Amino acid sequence: MDNKPPKSYFVSATIIQVLLPIFCWCLPYARQTVADADYGVQRIKDMEDLKTGRLCIGTTFGLSALITDAIARFSEQYPEIHFEVMFLKQDELIDAVRERKVDFALTFEMMEKDDLLTERPAKTYHLCAIVSDQNPLAQQATVSLRQLADYNICTPARGMNARRMFDSLTNKKGIELQPKLEINEIHTLLHLVRTGRWVAILVDSITHGEEGLCAVPLREAALPMPVVWLYPKDMYIRKAMQKFMELI
Repeated sequence: MDNKPPKSYFVSATIIQVLLPIFCWCLPYARQTVADADYGVQRIKDMEDLKTGRLCIGTTFGLSALITDAIARFSEQYPEIHFEVMFLKQDELIDAVRERKVDFALTFEMMEKDDLLTERPAKTYHLCAIVSDQNPLAQQATVSLRQLADYNICTPARGMNARRMFDSLTNKKGIELQPKLEINEIHTLLHLVRTGRWVAILVDSITHGEEGLCAVPLREAALPMPVVWLYPKDMYIRKAMQKFMELI
């Protein structure tokens, strides 16, 4: 008995093999066309003076307090605007902006520049030791990495911005400082810090709106961590986006 697949199977496979590279080549242009059409609609909606619309914002976990405070204040002024917020690691966030899965993103300055993306300065923060306000370190103006060796250190998971900066700093200074806990959920990390038994390594922005916490600058971390708005170049900046950016 002949078990060969029907001939049409081979024809279909051949067609797919020929057309797939064409589809892949056209995909970025198709995305751009859809995006341009959407921005055309948004220009028209801008005439409604922020009475309706949607904002899809991407951000990193370390800036959650900053973004949520801005959303609360924005919603008081423009209650009809619908929000969608995505929390992602920075590499995932950059991809989301490139692929236009978000309108724009609030994140830390990119380590490698991208000619297709615009970075607009928003804030500047620094890497700090985040401690309970009852911790003796809270009374210090700065804290050294060597001092932190006497404490239980917790950090964000690898790949997150503060963790990458922390690893780079300890390697550069030649100080071995292994965290006792690594976690990819910032709010749980802050709960641990409030117990007084842990010291977290994060940017000072994390204490924004948080009670019972204190950010103590790292003596060795003099370099700033600029925060930027990230969006595709030549993108139409809608009124809602512009107003939201002004709140940060």
